[in-house]
Amino acid sequence: LKLVGPGGAMLGRGATERIEQLAAQALRRSATAGKHAAAPKRRERGVVPARPFDPRPRYLADWLRLLDTDAIAHARHTIVYDALHGVGAGVLDVGLIRAGARVETLRASVDPSFGGVAPDPVGAQLDALCRHVRRDARAGLGLATYGDADRLAVIDAGGRARSDC
Repeated sequence: LKLVGPGGAMLGRGATERIEQLAAQALRRSATAGKHAAAPKRRERGVVPARPFDPRPRYLADWLRLLDTDAIAHARHTIVYDALHGVGAGVLDVGLIRAGARVETLRASVDPSFGGVAPDPVGAQLDALCRHVRRDARAGLGLATYGDADRLAVIDAGGRARSDC
């Protein structure tokens, strides 16, 4: 579990330890209360039934406001995106398409085991994307996200890794 503050940076050790303490206290209280009280009924006052939540529409709308969608829409090259079977599949590629990009997606099926390999776009994990970008004359850029899609690697039109962001 990653704990990120409102500024988007990882929380420091002190904040993390405090959250761990508060969670442990809440679990202890819950366990103690559970021994003496009946489970709350679904319609009991203050209990809200669970409902599905999809953060993607709001996330994509906010993200698209930050992009130069005119530049993306007028680019002549295809962006090849390797999701590495992670949670970026169906998000980064969909956002780029909505921005007007031509996108080809590799390893787009979300898989908790990431196809049996580490979902880190470094070293050998980038080989397939690099080869694909090199072979496809339409490809001008390759992107690969980590399994949790919090960072990405960038491949230039020559199929070379340019940065690990």
